[in-house]
Amino acid sequence: MPSKLLIAAAEAAHGMEIAPGFGIHPGSISIDGEAVMERVRRERDRFVGFVLDGVDRIDPEQKISGQARFVEDFRLEIGNSQVRAGRVVIASGTSPAIPTFSKKYGTGYRSTMMYLNGKPCRNRWRFSARE
Repeated sequence: MPSKLLIAAAEAAHGMEIAPGFGIHPGSISIDGEAVMERVRRERDRFVGFVLDGVDRIDPEQKISGQARFVEDFRLEIGNSQVRAGRVVIASGTSPAIPTFSKKYGTGYRSTMMYLNGKPCRNRWRFSARE
């Protein structure tokens, strides 16, 4: 979701750039990279809040947490219990595989995105890690 919010911000800026072709003249365009990233973080936190609220509303009798494995189609073993489910949501999280050039040159990767601040670079914006 955070990457989609960055794309939406870029599309908004692009829309302003091409607006004169439609007879719309928005004036000078100024991009506040820090404000863009603050919005991304705020929306991410809001979304996570909705998800956590939803999980909290699940009846404790219906909620099972733990390491699970499929023992057959639609049947999971979780700890010492087995459950049958028509649908299973796997929320496993991720860990990035960081390319060697990233370490060598200090370039960012997807999971560092939330720690970026926008900095001007000629006519475009580049994002670098917070200091």
